[in-house]
Amino acid sequence: MAPNVFWKLVHHEFHWSGNRRKSKRKLSGKWWAAYIIFVILLGFFILTMFSGSKGFNLQNLWFFSLGLPFAIFFIGYGTVKKEWDNETQGWWLSLPYSRSFITGAKLLGSLLQTWLVLVGVYLLAVIYGFYMIAVDSHLAITDLGAFLLTGFAWIFVLVIFSPLILALGMSLSLVVYTEYRPVTPILWVVYMGAGSFFYWGYGNVNKMQNFYRLFTGEVAATWFPFPFYIYGLAVIGWVFTYLIVRYLGGLLEKKLAL
Repeated sequence: MAPNVFWKLVHHEFHWSGNRRKSKRKLSGKWWAAYIIFVILLGFFILTMFSGSKGFNLQNLWFFSLGLPFAIFFIGYGTVKKEWDNETQGWWLSLPYSRSFITGAKLLGSLLQTWLVLVGVYLLAVIYGFYMIAVDSHLAITDLGAFLLTGFAWIFVLVIFSPLILALGMSLSLVVYTEYRPVTPILWVVYMGAGSFFYWGYGNVNKMQNFYRLFTGEVAATWFPFPFYIYGLAVIGWVFTYLIVRYLGGLLEKKLAL
């Protein structure tokens, strides 16, 4: 298969789109921009008020980002679900390419979306960090450095694990439209339970180097304050991602409930 065909599919999947039936009355781009700016300014105001609490340090703000793994999961979940919501699954499945090929393109398009979101979150954090240094005389430039290093480490972990998280979200969404639909509730429990590893499991495995201690400032901020076996887990996650994409291709080929 020509590489340019694959990248055209990736480019198509990269474009943000939701349920067309629910968005017949679309807001203009200007209104969306206004809403986004309003939400960002409101967030800055709330976080500024929160920063006035006793014992506050900038690293604490990363606790507000602990929902990002689940957000990534639902990006993957939605990228498959939208085909059925928009009633475009027939067009998608009729493309003259293997089912693993089109599934892989959908995953990569979602991955680029996810990385764009993560970069945006970090850039907003950088802006907010400089803003807080300017308005709060109790904060020093070293606090800003620790804040940015902590955020970089956290975002980096999300970047290297996002392919697996997205693939799991896609698998849960796709199973609904196959002969295995009855196991969907069980998968929800399994996946959400596995997701909690980001919040409590890792802290129990490694009590000295975990997200909680990092976000509270108990662990010194460095470029990568986690044990090196995280890299190994990420590589294993990439292998599982590939296997999941191949498996989803097989489900679309043989087990789809039309």
